Amino acid sequence: MLLWIALVVLALSAVAFLAIPFLRPSVPVVSASSGDVGALSLQLDEIAKEEAAGEMDPASAVDARTEVERRLLDAAQAEAARAKPTPPAVDRVVAIAVAAIVVVGSAVLYAATGQPMPDGPPRIESPAAGLEAMSTPAAALPDVDTMIGRLAERLKANPDDAEGWRMLGWSHFQTQRYREAAEAYARAVALQPRNAGFLSALGEAQAMSAGGQVDAQALATLRKAASIDARDERAQFYLGLARSQGGDATGALDTWLNALRQSRPESEFREQLRGHAVALARDKGVDISARLPAGMSAAPATSGSATPTPADVARIQALPADEQGAMIAGMVERLEQRLAANPKDADGWVRLMRARMVLNQPDRAREALRKSLQVFAGDAAAQQTLRTAATELAVPGQPAR
Repeated sequence: MLLWIALVVLALSAVAFLAIPFLRPSVPVVSASSGDVGALSLQLDEIAKEEAAGEMDPASAVDARTEVERRLLDAAQAEAARAKPTPPAVDRVVAIAVAAIVVVGSAVLYAATGQPMPDGPPRIESPAAGLEAMSTPAAALPDVDTMIGRLAERLKANPDDAEGWRMLGWSHFQTQRYREAAEAYARAVALQPRNAGFLSALGEAQAMSAGGQVDAQALATLRKAASIDARDERAQFYLGLARSQGGDATGALDTWLNALRQSRPESEFREQLRGHAVALARDKGVDISARLPAGMSAAPATSGSATPTPADVARIQALPADEQGAMIAGMVERLEQRLAANPKDADGWVRLMRARMVLNQPDRAREALRKSLQVFAGDAAAQQTLRTAATELAVPGQPAR
């Protein structure tokens, strides 16, 4: 009952608000036309004076007088029309019509969409349910498979997006789906066959699909990548690995050390090249300290690598849950530190954003995106890669372009 009383009061208030302006008595409005009429009358007097004084010839005086009189007539008619009040009966009819429309329209709309009483007795949610609802994010972070699926669907609609296929290959590779990664990279290579980075990524995925062995297929792909860009560290790393697996330790060391000397400081493969070269040299009893780039240590690699290898992943999965979290958090922090020292690594920034989102740290993922866009401020391609990855990862609050 109280609900209906409230609805009636609200309807009457709306009616009064809309109808009162039509019921007010008409108030004469003084328009600008009164001033216009007076000014035009003065102009007629001035014309007559100038004609009498000989300052205006009769023909000009007639033309001027005709124009002023025409304007005077228009102004007078306009003033008369504005001064004519609206009949009170008309105002009352309009007010009644407005009131009827408000009341009837509200009733019809509420009958169609409203629900004056809830169905059944009121429900009281349990405190646990309420706490669960409060703790649930407004938009839950989709899992990795969901994000990869979204990217795959987008590529069905836009199959000529080479960068999108590269991103899909990278995503599959990071989740250890090496065969799917190779298929996606192959699509990227088909669209850009002279892209050394795409080719070396395909060769890597092919090698991992073969259990980490650089087989004939992977070797051919990697050699093609190296022929296009001899400084592609990934291609050189796996070409050296192929020589090592084939028993050519000297050839492997030469390949890795030569690649190290030409490597970019920000390269994610720089540490892998150094680590494998140092490990193989120690195994063969060879001193390579003089052949390493200036300032690079010949000490064995430690477990503090910023980028986990497949062996690292397997070791993490074997740990208890709490220890897994601590180890992963440590790796992510080391990755962030490496990017602070060598920021020109777009894939590294993407890995950092993904890690932060997986760890449910969206604010830190957004900060990583902001920093990476600043680093690549003059590189449109890298910025597009970063923004595409951020969209797929659902990183919140992307900066404006």
